[in-house]
Amino acid sequence: MDRLLSERISHRGICRVVGVSRTWFRHHLQSLVQTVPHRIDPQEVVSSKR
Repeated sequence: MDRLLSERISHRGICRVVGVSRTWFRHHLQSLVQTVPHRIDPQEVVSSKR
């Protein structure tokens, strides 16, 4: 499901292919918003590569 989101497929299309309701999908997206950082600090990216 997450890969389909990154492929820019519509939410309705994802629900249809995966076989979940749009309500469940909406709740899943809300949980992703809470767990995925919205901002990336460039300094953290540079320091983690070293």
